[in-house]
Amino acid sequence: MSPSRVSFDHSDDSGDMDYLLGLVKRGYSLSMDHLHLGLLPNYKVTYQRRVECIKLLIDAGFADKIFLSQDSEFGGSLLPEQARDWREKLDPPYGLLFTTRKTLLVAAQRLAARHSHDHRRESQALFRSQLSVH
Repeated sequence: MSPSRVSFDHSDDSGDMDYLLGLVKRGYSLSMDHLHLGLLPNYKVTYQRRVECIKLLIDAGFADKIFLSQDSEFGGSLLPEQARDWREKLDPPYGLLFTTRKTLLVAAQRLAARHSHDHRRESQALFRSQLSVH
């Protein structure tokens, strides 16, 4: 099967950029789906590290290989009412909108900065080439 048809779920549980870059360079997609601000203290990879990995993947040109989600947030919403206390503490005050309102904003800002940098570099190269023609 072609790597372009495969996504590795829970990739953000790694935090190992060599591993993540190795996968996307071979054409695999990464599902970064444990993006919660209120992760339990025993999680090995903090939310900040998860976002840092997303930023680094974007900077490396692999934004199109990243899926962002909160799978336990959605699944937890299907639990009986008395079992939902843990879910309410994951991403206050946004709940299910945390990825949309926080993590996607960070990713979009990084993409905009990358695009601006690439555009500036292309413009400078074009300007230099125009100077050498005259």
